[in-house]
Amino acid sequence: MKTKLLFSVILFFSIKSFSQSITLTFNGLQLGSEDIHIENITNGTSTTLIGENSITLTSGSVENLLNDDIAKVYPNPFIDEVFISFYAFNDDIFNISVTNQIGKTVLQQKIKMQNGANKLKFQAPKSGLFFININSETEEKSFSVICEKVNNNSANLTLINNSKVYKTYNKSVNGLTFTIGDVLKYTGNNNNVLSIISDAPSSSKTYTFLYDCIDYENNAYSTTKVGNQWWMAENLKSAKYSNGSNVSGSYVYNNNFSNEDIYGRLYTWAAVMHGADGTNDNPSGVHGVCPTGWHVPSEIEWDELRDALGGKIPMHGKVKEVGTTHWLAPNSDALDEVGFSVLPGGLMWDGDSQYIGEQAFFWNATDDLSGLDVEHASGYTFFNETSDYYMYTWNLKAIAQSVRCVKD
Repeated sequence: MKTKLLFSVILFFSIKSFSQSITLTFNGLQLGSEDIHIENITNGTSTTLIGENSITLTSGSVENLLNDDIAKVYPNPFIDEVFISFYAFNDDIFNISVTNQIGKTVLQQKIKMQNGANKLKFQAPKSGLFFININSETEEKSFSVICEKVNNNSANLTLINNSKVYKTYNKSVNGLTFTIGDVLKYTGNNNNVLSIISDAPSSSKTYTFLYDCIDYENNAYSTTKVGNQWWMAENLKSAKYSNGSNVSGSYVYNNNFSNEDIYGRLYTWAAVMHGADGTNDNPSGVHGVCPTGWHVPSEIEWDELRDALGGKIPMHGKVKEVGTTHWLAPNSDALDEVGFSVLPGGLMWDGDSQYIGEQAFFWNATDDLSGLDVEHASGYTFFNETSDYYMYTWNLKAIAQSVRCVKD
């Protein structure tokens, strides 16, 4: 059954006496090209903002209802052209019709769109009020726009882009509910690059998303803030250092480059450090193989992440990608609450690929600081099941493992 919805980015609140309201504001955005997904980790509800950079939540036993199938038209009123952003729930062919205020059709068109955030541009043929109807077999969306002035346009509608997020997140049709003390995860999506912040707000607050993790090959990495640290939320995949020189000692799992976009590359410890000495400082100060503005974490920096997530056992599940798309079963403890999205890239030793799907191995900048053991360095390891023995590893430096960098 097709349900017709009228869209505007308006928050509707049920108000209860003595409830506490807080406003969350997000910076570092490109409004119109970015959406913000807000998930309540504590109770499992969520909602998405498109074209907005703030939301007001009322704490208590009331529900904060947000038009969850959000759309945005901007600017409105407009001159010449207006942009329309909306979330499509399915890949489909959408029939689009535009009528004027007396009901005359000025444009009819079919456009194939994907599940995700879609952006359209409408050019008006003349000034006046227009009604834009976009529908498929399962969805229908309607907009009203006002054109104040045109410069000899003909009616035209084009698809500008589609943001189909690789790391999917769930959309709740019930809206977001919130009580002071709940942990929220905010995911900003800018052209499929995610910036993730987790927090338990107790008062109005402003957050700033971060999108500056870009390597020499122009790979842009999603990021996540945990405690006071910003981490890469994907494995490094650059084959070049930030000065453009080639990384000697980096590999693609099984020599299959289709794995690179998923699991990143695997690096020997020497490749990671790029001539730097081992250290356990916080911050490590080792730029190494990381993008400009980022560094190789020391063991103590990994420990800071561990402690921010409640210790080694809670950390294990909170940072792993959920499900068995990439992890072998059972992976039953995986929650990925902070968007760290650990993937089981395995390792390479003497040309042999091992443990993909089962384990994730990450180097850090710390080796035997006494200088007695020059063959090994430490790292963190995660398994496809909870284990009391995970986390610390002491591997040969010639083994190739995954890398996550930390913001300077």
